[in-house]
Amino acid sequence: MHTPVPSPADVMTYASGWIEHTAAGLWPGATVRLGPHIPSVTAYVRRVEVDDRPLFAKVSLLGVSLASVLRGACGDWATVKARQAAYTTTPGGLLERETIQYGILHTARLGAPRIAGYADGVLFTEPVNGLTLTDLIVKQPHRTAELLATVIRELDALGQPDARALATAAAIPERSVQATFARKFNGISAAACIALSGDAAPALQTVISGC
Repeated sequence: MHTPVPSPADVMTYASGWIEHTAAGLWPGATVRLGPHIPSVTAYVRRVEVDDRPLFAKVSLLGVSLASVLRGACGDWATVKARQAAYTTTPGGLLERETIQYGILHTARLGAPRIAGYADGVLFTEPVNGLTLTDLIVKQPHRTAELLATVIRELDALGQPDARALATAAAIPERSVQATFARKFNGISAAACIALSGDAAPALQTVISGC
């Protein structure tokens, strides 16, 4: 018997309501206005204003991508909601660790969004002005190597002892290569995945073993 999968409308209505609820708890008495939805495959992201202060709000459903939720990988909508209620009250959720990782970037003196607040599985961040790396490369393709080298040099700062210690404590194994393969190729054996990869099979052998 076919089990109904969660609909986009279910997810958007739930996440929008949860953002409003959480914002009201973080900023009692403030006027909260929801802005447009920001398309994302990994989490529900939406612009929001709190007393005219522009912010981004992010909600993660069960620590997996929205694509996985919407294709029914986590069950029907009733199951997802029940599991999400438990997930948001369990310490160590994905966005909680992401919040810590922003702190790691600040510790390493790297540019990162400023945290406006975090509670109940909702992360609020301040907007960052400027062009993305993609924008810069599109506008100046002849500088691609230089721009990428600049990024690599900045990331060297993450080798600082304080930053390394924080990174270990706030690791996000769900976003590792192997965990991602395990989700995306759910139901397909490792052997089948490797067989479909052609010339890349040897390199992928160790990556997706156990998927």
